[in-house]
Amino acid sequence: MAVIAGIAYAATLTGDVAGSLPTLAAFNNATSPAQRQVVALSAGANTITPAAGSRMAILVPPSGSTNGKTLKGITGDTGVPLDAAAVACIPLPAGPGTFVITSIGTENLTIYWF
Repeated sequence: MAVIAGIAYAATLTGDVAGSLPTLAAFNNATSPAQRQVVALSAGANTITPAAGSRMAILVPPSGSTNGKTLKGITGDTGVPLDAAAVACIPLPAGPGTFVITSIGTENLTIYWF
């Protein structure tokens, strides 16, 4: 049986705040690969190939990571800096090619493909 994946975002607000935020459905993927991959990042550009059928990549750095990382479409792009220790959800188009994570050092990055 195929795996059907759905991702939803929810935010909790506390303190001096009025109202609340809705849970936002990010997407549903009826052909999700539902895979976990550990990528050994090296210092410099690391080309990442998504698992077949992926529509979302969830990047999970090691706990307490201080290793700077930048998400890029291709090597040489300016890219977008990622928080060193925060989880990042990256939506992918159908049939994506590759993307690049430029890292200032070595570490194992866990990627969940949905």
